[in-house]
Amino acid sequence: MKQPLSINQSLFRNMAITRKFERDIDLLLAEEFLVNPDFASWFRSRTRFAAESTAQVVDVDVSKATAEGESDLIVYYQRPDGSRFAIFIEDKIGALLQPSQADRYVARAARMAGSGYIDGADFVLCAPSSYIEVCSPEAIAAFRVRVTYEELATAIESDGTSPRARYRASFLREALAKPKSQWQKQVDEETDAFWMSAYDLASRHYPILEMRKKSFTKGQTWVSFRPHDFPTMPRRVEVAYKGGWGFVDLAFSSTTAHRMHELLSSPLPDDMTLHQTGKSASIRITVPEFVITEGWECCKDAITAGFEAASRLIAYFREHRSSLLEAADAARQVA
Repeated sequence: MKQPLSINQSLFRNMAITRKFERDIDLLLAEEFLVNPDFASWFRSRTRFAAESTAQVVDVDVSKATAEGESDLIVYYQRPDGSRFAIFIEDKIGALLQPSQADRYVARAARMAGSGYIDGADFVLCAPSSYIEVCSPEAIAAFRVRVTYEELATAIESDGTSPRARYRASFLREALAKPKSQWQKQVDEETDAFWMSAYDLASRHYPILEMRKKSFTKGQTWVSFRPHDFPTMPRRVEVAYKGGWGFVDLAFSSTTAHRMHELLSSPLPDDMTLHQTGKSASIRITVPEFVITEGWECCKDAITAGFEAASRLIAYFREHRSSLLEAADAARQVA
């Protein structure tokens, strides 16, 4: 015999919204920032303003439209001296990121900073973890911080005694179960088999990559490596293998490439070049391109060359870690 629902369970079920849209999440988060100082403080701690513990949220813009386009959320924090900084949030449940969408956020922040309204900004992508996993590194490079819906739900329900907090955390988690009419990761056996062969190759011959098993979206030709000793704060460092483009990049987030190049203590090896990739500075090695449909046997040599390049970049970072991070810190991008 079924047990009757508790009052709270019944309330949650009766208020359930079958399909969650990004606008629903925008409004939920906007209210949370304004009425929940613990949540606002936790979220700020994930950004480059982690040390600004005395700053308080004073305003939130939802769907703010400017000449550069629309921002899902802009959260304004004010310091005791009256100065402000802003956190720009792009919220995604299923829709794909548009070309240059992240760069337009940077342009909006620069305009606000130029007017004196804010003196700094950071950029956050909020989405289900499954969404973030399949985004290309180039598409989300300007979003220096990525916060998953799972993390948001856990932070909101940290006040475990509040029915409101439990409901709102439940609301976010339900958004993870996307209806079939929304975007879903397109799993493909051929692609997964291809990358499983690549994983086997890496495990046997390139353990330095610390490659992890994962499911790939159809036709995916890129993968990121972040060994255990690579930092995430104050900037994220990772190696991005962009096989479809023929690049392997050692990327330093929130860094200006030309400035970092000027500050390097020694010249790069002849086959390494420095490039601006979104908001990251990337030390690049060019490698053969490949496409999944050519099959593993045809692409094995290209993958091997890519793994060799990625291994070299990891070793190069470890050998020159101090000088590279010092140059990246001095070349830090300021919104």
